[in-house]
Amino acid sequence: MPSLKHGESSNLSTVLLKEAVSPSVVRLTLNRPERCNAFSTELLRALNEELDFLASDGAVRTLVLSAVGENFCGGLDFYEAVQSDGDVRLMSSLVVEILAKLRRLPQVVIVAAHGAARGGGAALLVAADFVVAADDLTIGFPEVRRGLEPLLLFPLLRRKIGGSALRELLLTGQPIDAAESLRIGLVQRIVPRDEANRQAELLTEEILQGDAAAVRTAKEVILAHETALYGPLEEEFALALEPHLISWQSDAARKGVATFMEKHEHR
Repeated sequence: MPSLKHGESSNLSTVLLKEAVSPSVVRLTLNRPERCNAFSTELLRALNEELDFLASDGAVRTLVLSAVGENFCGGLDFYEAVQSDGDVRLMSSLVVEILAKLRRLPQVVIVAAHGAARGGGAALLVAADFVVAADDLTIGFPEVRRGLEPLLLFPLLRRKIGGSALRELLLTGQPIDAAESLRIGLVQRIVPRDEANRQAELLTEEILQGDAAAVRTAKEVILAHETALYGPLEEEFALALEPHLISWQSDAARKGVATFMEKHEHR
């Protein structure tokens, strides 16, 4: 896939947009507003492939991840995931693969988030280096309310927050607002909603003031330290994936997912 020139944009698919904000900055935009930008297989594959491409692109120094519509990302698209066991396995596997790649990406990753961010969609924020939050942002991991085993994203979350905040997010499934997200370290900045994307771009300008090699080395050191403390992220994801998939077969999960889908069909 050829690199975009400054100011160019392209559709990697109908559900993921790409723009060269500058020669050093790329923006990827989730584009499924009719489904709260929930993860379809198409979106997950497009995002996964683009992260592979960016990892080998030495010219790009910063990735900005954003979304269109009222909400940032609702997590896994249940309407597609429930079609078969194979669908949920493939989609869940792609989610953790994307999260690990975001965490390991040599570029600095900035998320501009607004509205609702849930489950795997909220985990995109946790995987990033910086999060610029709109003042209407809410973050939640509602798996326990759907009857699903909630620990698939635990390996990533425990690297970002701990203690009572981690327990509250995972054990209650209750979303938190932007102010609380800032207090516990899930986001770095809160701005009015209509300024979130611009503020993310201003943050990229701050990062670009640093020497490219020095910034990359600094990120490598941070990630190496994280791995030394917690172990390889990919291995933890692999261990957590199977229990999560098994939980999809439970009566509680079938009921919880069906209730969620019925509720949202009538909105």
